[in-house]
Amino acid sequence: MTFCKNESRPPRALGIILNDRCGLRCKHCSLSYDANYRGTSWKIEEGELRRVILEADASVYRTVIMAGGEPALVPQLLQIGIQACREKGIFSAIVTAPVWARTRKSASEFFNRVRGLSIVMLSYDVFHLEFITVEHYANAIQEAKAAGVQVFLNMCYSNPEEQASLLAKIAHLQDLIDQIHYQPVLPFGNAAANEATIKLEKQRVESVEDLVKVKRSCVAGNALLNRDGSLYPCCWAAKVDDSPLKFQHMRGLGFRFSSLLMEEDPAFQSLRDSGLIDSLSPDAAAKAAELVRGESFVNECDLCVRLMKEGSNIFRPLLDAVPEAV
Repeated sequence: MTFCKNESRPPRALGIILNDRCGLRCKHCSLSYDANYRGTSWKIEEGELRRVILEADASVYRTVIMAGGEPALVPQLLQIGIQACREKGIFSAIVTAPVWARTRKSASEFFNRVRGLSIVMLSYDVFHLEFITVEHYANAIQEAKAAGVQVFLNMCYSNPEEQASLLAKIAHLQDLIDQIHYQPVLPFGNAAANEATIKLEKQRVESVEDLVKVKRSCVAGNALLNRDGSLYPCCWAAKVDDSPLKFQHMRGLGFRFSSLLMEEDPAFQSLRDSGLIDSLSPDAAAKAAELVRGESFVNECDLCVRLMKEGSNIFRPLLDAVPEAV
């Protein structure tokens, strides 16, 4: 696909990392912020943020999601990103933990600082609730609606019981929430270190039959611009050193060139169209099952990251063959 010529596919989102600092230390943090590591002073350059948004193809990316770290710590960058999105005619969104919403007044002041924002995506789970309260979320949600901002809740959970409990805590707010996105906790970063206490639900793989039972979850196409300027087809692909799905920033060529490289890449196209598991031919599925035999996975993303760690010479050939029904 070249810049979404096939308009039957839904528009996608582009995530951009704004900063590398967070005041929280959630036990499931995939970026590994904790008491000993709060991040670095790195921030994306203002000019680079604006260039990327204005170079992005609006027929491919209908939303830019500004993330971190904690992007609320860099309001000037948020303002630049929001303005660039408005010029481009696309939606702007921020992924944030509402530490800034201790009161209705502080929440209102936050939305005044990000005037023009389209969507606020609130990270919500038992791990964030160790540091902030349901009242923070209530203040953020109510003031978002007052400011004309859509509210998405990004809910991570370890098991169905935890998911139900989290929903019950916000039952009085659900009429104000535009969308709830569910994401099981994946064993990356702090979650890997705390896996014994988090108790993740997993599918053990001993055969191809087990492999195809792994829960589907692929979000390839919702791309991520990482700190080094490289482009990835999803946030999880950036978790692997020397990722097989890293599209290197080329100095002087800009974001549009990196995006074109990704869109024309056969491995990316397979993942975008079918996800990892359903892209595999019978032979490739058998090879994948052999590589991970005896291991257990939360979902397809967890499995995909594991296979990417085998390197490009192993991972990419799994997606080369024309897939048949597995």
